[in-house]
Amino acid sequence: MDKKIAYFPNLNGIRFILACLVLLHHVAVVLYANGFSNLYLKVNALKAFGPVAVSLFFCLSGFLITYLLLQENKITGTISIKSFYKKRIKRIFPLYYLIVIIHLFILPHTALISLDEKLTLGNIGGYAYSTISISNFWINSLYLSLLPQFALALMVASGNNYVPAGHVWSIGVEEIFYILYPILLKKNTHIFKKFIFSLIAIYYFIAISIFIIIQVSKNTSIENSSFMRLLNASIIIVIYNRVVCMFIGAIGAYLFIHKHKYLKYFTNQYFFIGSLAGILFLFSIGARVPFLTHEVYCIFFLSMLLFLIKDNKSYFLENKYVSYFGKISYGIYMYQMIAILIVVYVVKKNDINIFFVYPLSFILTIFMSFISYEYFEKKILFYNKQSENSI
Repeated sequence: MDKKIAYFPNLNGIRFILACLVLLHHVAVVLYANGFSNLYLKVNALKAFGPVAVSLFFCLSGFLITYLLLQENKITGTISIKSFYKKRIKRIFPLYYLIVIIHLFILPHTALISLDEKLTLGNIGGYAYSTISISNFWINSLYLSLLPQFALALMVASGNNYVPAGHVWSIGVEEIFYILYPILLKKNTHIFKKFIFSLIAIYYFIAISIFIIIQVSKNTSIENSSFMRLLNASIIIVIYNRVVCMFIGAIGAYLFIHKHKYLKYFTNQYFFIGSLAGILFLFSIGARVPFLTHEVYCIFFLSMLLFLIKDNKSYFLENKYVSYFGKISYGIYMYQMIAILIVVYVVKKNDINIFFVYPLSFILTIFMSFISYEYFEKKILFYNKQSENSI
């Protein structure tokens, strides 16, 4: 496939912005959980930044993966599942396992654990950080099997509150998507619209069915039973997988590839401005729509995404520094919790104003991500390209 097909301007910049939003959210969460007064509960946007930014990452992944796979099928007449898996493994696995090993086996033996163990469900107002003994065989097995989101659900089912490296749950979600989606898409490229909307319908049927059962079971004899804990874990698995966000991105890729008649509405500059205003408004008021909150954000985001790539125009997002930070955004996402914990520990121990936690966390995260990308991740990616060229 022509390499030019796989590159869109401005996307690296978008990745960087989303990674920064997650970073802001996590700094606020760590400070709040450890008793520092900050704006976490007072500013709706701070509570929404992290979860929504992850959903937008999902939407972006759905768009890019679908675009690449549909283009490959269009050009070659098929989709190489083996090649797709190989690229994903070399991009995601090394850093994922490095971070998991640090959080599971190294961090607990450092002074940082006193801060990390405060990130419990109760301490941060219902956000997805759980906890159990990190020596627990099943939890470690789920992490090492690239299923951290199931570790989170298991915590809920067992009545526990804390899980280490809670932020990597999204990597597990994307991996399931990367494993199953290409196989299903390969068999259904000729009926793409029916295929995507069928998957969306199945998702909502399962989510709403479990939700109804949970609501009906309240104030009954089974409310606190193991069965209900299992259902609560199931609804967390369904909700946190947010596959519809990826499917929204996939629909955008389909519209873009086929230059669909509806594309002109999404790529209109007024629609772009309206979508940006919509996202900012939702952030400011912390609006929630049952079962649809993240989907609404993703629809707005998709419109902005299509506008930014439609003419291959470069905006400030293609600035060489912003673009580079976008390239290392995976590292920014993965290293940020370690960086934040280090900064908060130093600030707390030396009685430094917590205002400095935000810029220092950003700087340390960028530094760690830069070192990782240049001297660890890039080596593997370069080897990947060499291997492909030698075939």
